Formats: sequence, structure tokens, C-alpha cells
Amino acid sequence: MFINLFPILSNGAKLYSQKLASFHFWAHLLGGIGMGAFMGMAGLRGMLRRAVYLNGEFNIYMILAALSGSLILLAFLAFFYNIVMSIGIKGVIGIFMPAETDTKDLLPSEK
Repeated sequence: MFINLFPILSNGAKLYSQKLASFHFWAHLLGGIGMGAFMGMAGLRGMLRRAVYLNGEFNIYMILAALSGSLILLAFLAFFYNIVMSIGIKGVIGIFMPAETDTKDLLPSEK
């Protein structure tokens, strides 16, 4: 789980909120299960992928899948807010920047 790796990956930074991390975990889990279940139910009732249904026969499944997808989005926003509050926006941007340390300094010295 990322929560256990976060202090190691961020040189000992503490997580901003454990409650947000728990919310992220459960919301993402339930949203993913819900989306898969509702899309699967629609498929079992005959809905084809990449097809447009204008008469609304699968609307209830698509609405429930969209709500589950919204829960996943909300979980991601909670995760991102938690990370930004933990290491700051410069720390988040710094993840994607090239390292300033020479690679020779990262290797163990030969004796």
C-alpha cells in the first residue's frame, strides 16, 4: 500500500491525514467494484460495447456506473490533496523533474 511506502519515498515526510488516506482507499475500492459490477450487469443483459442506445434501456446501469466513476474521481482528488499537503506543490512537481545529483554519486565507491 502506498501509505506504507510514502515515508520511504519522501525521505521521512509524514502523511498529512490518515483519514484522507483511508477515505481514498475505501472510495476507490468501492467505486471500482461498483463500476465493474454495473457495467458487467449491463453486459449480461445484452449491452454491447461501443454502441449507442437511444431508447434508454440501459440508462440505470450507466447512471450507477457513472456515480461509481465519480466516487473514483473523488478518491483520486482526496489522494492528490493529501500528497500535496504532505510534501507541498513543489515536492509534487519535483517528482517529475530530472535529478540534480550526478549518477556517479549514487553508486557505491569501489575499494
